[in-house]
Amino acid sequence: MNATEIDLLLVEDSKLDARLIEERLRLASPGSVTVRHVMTLTEGVGQVAARRPDCILLDLHLPDGVGVENVEAMLEAADGTTLVVMTGLNDEATAIAALKLGAQEYLLKDQYDGPSLMRVLRHAIERNRLVRELDAQREEQYFHASHDVLTGLANRQLFDEQATQAVRSASRGAHEMAFCYIDLDGFKPVNDLHGHAVGDAALIQVAKVLQAVVRDSDHVARLGGDEFAVILADFGPGESARERANRVADRIINQIAAIEQVSGEPVQIGASVGISVFPGHGRSVEKLIVNADMAMYAAKRTGRGRVVIYSDQMRGLPGSAADDDVLDLERAITSQEFAPYFQPIFASDGRRLEGVEALIRWRGDEACGQQSTKELIDVARRERVLDRIETQMITLAIRQFSQWDRDGIAPGFLALNISAQSLSNERIITTLRRAIDVEGLPGHRLCVEIEPVSQSDLAAVALATRSLREWGVHATLQLWDADISIAELASYQTGTVKLRRPLVEALLADSEDSRRRVAEAVIAVATTLGRAVDLCGIESDDEAQALIGRGFTRLQGNWRQAAVSAPQFRLWLEKDGSHVALSHPD
Repeated sequence: MNATEIDLLLVEDSKLDARLIEERLRLASPGSVTVRHVMTLTEGVGQVAARRPDCILLDLHLPDGVGVENVEAMLEAADGTTLVVMTGLNDEATAIAALKLGAQEYLLKDQYDGPSLMRVLRHAIERNRLVRELDAQREEQYFHASHDVLTGLANRQLFDEQATQAVRSASRGAHEMAFCYIDLDGFKPVNDLHGHAVGDAALIQVAKVLQAVVRDSDHVARLGGDEFAVILADFGPGESARERANRVADRIINQIAAIEQVSGEPVQIGASVGISVFPGHGRSVEKLIVNADMAMYAAKRTGRGRVVIYSDQMRGLPGSAADDDVLDLERAITSQEFAPYFQPIFASDGRRLEGVEALIRWRGDEACGQQSTKELIDVARRERVLDRIETQMITLAIRQFSQWDRDGIAPGFLALNISAQSLSNERIITTLRRAIDVEGLPGHRLCVEIEPVSQSDLAAVALATRSLREWGVHATLQLWDADISIAELASYQTGTVKLRRPLVEALLADSEDSRRRVAEAVIAVATTLGRAVDLCGIESDDEAQALIGRGFTRLQGNWRQAAVSAPQFRLWLEKDGSHVALSHPD
């Protein structure tokens, strides 16, 4: 339709009324409206199918249909076409019902002259267009909020909703369902050797494999990184959930292993799959997912590229998420057994104290085998409680730092490590803002340290860091290796890049060592982009002396002070932290 022409389908059983409407429109705007007239609902539906009009003017009282039934039938046939209804009766209830169903306007016959009727039709068409655009935008926004940007699969949020619905349905119907938890084997070398672009292409290919091996009634999700999940809820006659899940998992493993080339690059990837079945392995979503996850890690421990179905014997295995003697995270969170440990951050001369970094420690470490921080975080991420731990850490660390500030001994800023998984969680951002407000701490006294994420997760992280910047909070990008392109480095809106221990070791290597040249290239790129460069992981005075004077902004490591508890750090501040520089991280 252009500005001067309307293709109108008039569904009206009275020939006289139809001629009056056509004549009024012709006199009001000659040549602007083309009218096709039919006298029954059946004919109207047929005309819509033959040629979709710009607008349908529908009488509610026809020989083969009356009232809202006409509206429902025409809306179904018209599929988004503008619908205006009319009647000779002043029936307000019918009018409201028609509008609720999706009609754009309601007219009473003989109460509109030609110009008024033209305005009603044009306004209805324009209003319908705007409504459809808004609906499309809402659908697009929902899709982006509920789907993984890279693969188009359901994201963790939608997966949780689908899993909850599947468990409820299985419980009501007294039937089985199954979870498959999939983790890729050998995916990191793909990123390391070929870069994130090839890695992302590999994830897209894996997603296609997963979608191809399940039925339309099943659900496939990317939970993050190289972890995927499948919900199996549709089974044939005599088919058990365990049998079908095993077959699907075998096909997943075989087809992923058959991927030999991605974006022209040779790759070698596989998959390990863990399975849990409702109701035998749990009656809640949380229980089923944890058990499927546990089975997946059992598959990895026993050689990778395997399918393992959960069994109760897995509980208590060393390194398993359910080993209460090793990591009873749920109890530790409830009992608030996590505490921030603090390590000083020095200026480029290695002497002046500028900031402090808060690091996660579990008070159960001493009694439970000194579980490393990395293992703690890995298991917390698997059990999907990392955000809860970090929420506690943020509150405690900011509270402690603010107390030191009130006592006049705090350094310039507090650095907090927050995972990308947690940073995209609104609860973490709310906790951070609440802690800042409660303690009255200026935002510029805080720095959030993040690590690189996959391209599909970058948008969520960028949105979170943008919110933080609005409060004055600074951001630092931590790098453990040099596997990052100029474009990727530029996409992180952080004022600082912090090089962790592996890159520090590379900088300390011989000048002819390729590792050193690569590390120095990363520094050159960061400097060109206007980023400050910090070093973390310096272990000795000799290392510090070799790095001081080489253009780094800040230095950190055990050579001056290892991370210690808050009381111990206070003693260190009072004794050795007298040279305090009140600067901010950027």
